[in-house]
Amino acid sequence: YVRTYVMSELQPIDSDAGIVFTASCEAVSDAPPSEAQLSLDVYYSLSDYTASDDTQLDLQQGEKVAVLEKVNNTWWWVEVSGRTGYVPANHLTTDNPISASEIDDIWQDGEYFSSYASLKLHHEMLSDKPRTEAYRSAIQNARAFIKGKVVLDVGSGTGVLSMFCAHLGGAKKVYSVEASDMADHSKELVKHNCLSAEIEVIKARAERVELPEKVDMIVSEWMGTLLIFEMMLEAVIISRDKWLKEDGVVWPSGARLFLVPCSAQQCYDEKISFWDNVYGFEFSPLKQVAQSDLFGRPIQNHIVREEDCFSEPLCILTFDTRTVTVANLELKETRNNITEHHMEILASMCICTCFLLAAVLNGEDQRRDVVN
Repeated sequence: YVRTYVMSELQPIDSDAGIVFTASCEAVSDAPPSEAQLSLDVYYSLSDYTASDDTQLDLQQGEKVAVLEKVNNTWWWVEVSGRTGYVPANHLTTDNPISASEIDDIWQDGEYFSSYASLKLHHEMLSDKPRTEAYRSAIQNARAFIKGKVVLDVGSGTGVLSMFCAHLGGAKKVYSVEASDMADHSKELVKHNCLSAEIEVIKARAERVELPEKVDMIVSEWMGTLLIFEMMLEAVIISRDKWLKEDGVVWPSGARLFLVPCSAQQCYDEKISFWDNVYGFEFSPLKQVAQSDLFGRPIQNHIVREEDCFSEPLCILTFDTRTVTVANLELKETRNNITEHHMEILASMCICTCFLLAAVLNGEDQRRDVVN
């Protein structure tokens, strides 16, 4: 707060050095400082918020908020219309949202990118050796093609693909674009590996980034649940249309999604039939709970044997990343012939994806299928 004073009286005092004036003052009022006085950070409320106690403030969607102190990651001390108090930090944004759809996008972006700032998630992705080795091998084998080229890495994460392109592929320049806070760590990793001259890490959404030049190649690890669930491919498509040269390439160059009905009998026996007899006692009343738990979430890291499959895999989606559009990613209803007997014992649906890393060498399109 700023305290305002009014000078009420001046009194001269004789001294050997001359006349010195003293002033007596009285405080008139206490008032909150203006934004100009404190150079406050201005934010906007993403949604309505109702205070739960006297230390907090109510917020209305779109309301202007001056942040006085970012106390911690959860609560900020703010000023709203002359009132001060705490508000939740995740209700504020620096951009002034003008529509409900924009507000929804901000909420979704915050949740999505915060998940990719987690080191645990990147550890899991980098530990996926078949996938990561496929990228490294393709880049290394295509050095003659990549050398001296300009590359854009969309959603670069820790920057490992950017490093592959610069160190193994010999790329002249790599624009490593990452929107999450992992970009801050990526910059340090690039510097630590002496690749700062070749790799420029840009912390921004790929859809909004501005580059100084067109690129010869776009590389990205965009595959998510059911291949396209995260819709990160949309960012690749936008980047491709905006920054890729006419004769440029996109890696992976294509992708396919397969669906096959299968049985997970061993898993079923371990998780469900287990409750029929537990140390001589019948625990079967728990089977319904166990079924809800088993079928309520995907079964991860389960090895599907050929004899577990009830039919041949059916390709339900295929596309070329050089030409695909966002509209092409809509999954259409697909039917396959499955016998009634199979339907009775159907325990799960096996989803597998296949992506293609293509290197254009000597005019030939050399492709390598990698099962993900």
